[in-house]
Amino acid sequence: MLQVERQRRIKEWIESEQNLKISELSKRLGVSEMTVHRDIKPLIEEGAIVKTFGGISLSPKNKVDS
Repeated sequence: MLQVERQRRIKEWIESEQNLKISELSKRLGVSEMTVHRDIKPLIEEGAIVKTFGGISLSPKNKVDS
């Protein structure tokens, strides 16, 4: 799977689940945790997600109040 495809999936999952662990993403995508870190770096830089201790969260600006 290409990096762009993994990033798209990460965005989909984080939008529906709000918080994810790096280890969980690694298992779901079938890649190393280091690969996940490389994949999420551009998402963090664009402000789509926020890095947390051991995981990621949906950026507050992207959260939809229910």
